[in-house]
Amino acid sequence: MPRFRDFPGQRGDHVRSRHERLPRLSKSATVKGNTFIDSAAFAFDPSVFVQNNLFINMIDPLVLIDAFPANGQAPTGIPQRNSFLLKNDSPNVNRLVIESHGTYNASTGHSLDFSNNFWGVTDNMTIPSRMLDSTDTANPRLHNVILYAPPPQSPDPATPAAPQSAVPNV
Repeated sequence: MPRFRDFPGQRGDHVRSRHERLPRLSKSATVKGNTFIDSAAFAFDPSVFVQNNLFINMIDPLVLIDAFPANGQAPTGIPQRNSFLLKNDSPNVNRLVIESHGTYNASTGHSLDFSNNFWGVTDNMTIPSRMLDSTDTANPRLHNVILYAPPPQSPDPATPAAPQSAVPNV
């Protein structure tokens, strides 16, 4: 099971925005069954499959970018069955897990289904605070809505188990 740390050259670059400096996954890529601990995030488009991964104490949130499918079709690769766990010692002080950006018609909002991801908590106040989407009034340019309810009560059995299971999630 690979364990990833920071991607070289990605930190401290203040010229570009956060999602422009993150490693960007190729279209239709698959990221499955990995464990990411204290890791930098990555940017991906709606065709990328991010499934059954364990993310613990992400340094930056995942960033959904680029064009959405035409004709109102649903995105094909939205993250599914991942575990997003944040501990008290997380370097991610904002506790963000996902940001939804995109180059698309700003008058057309998209609903992105993240309901099959385990957030380490199940309350309806904490989970939305881990997302930046159109419901965040401080970011009116984000026109997507990330749907998370109902959150699963436990991780998907195919997702790697958390090695820090005795440390509570916050």
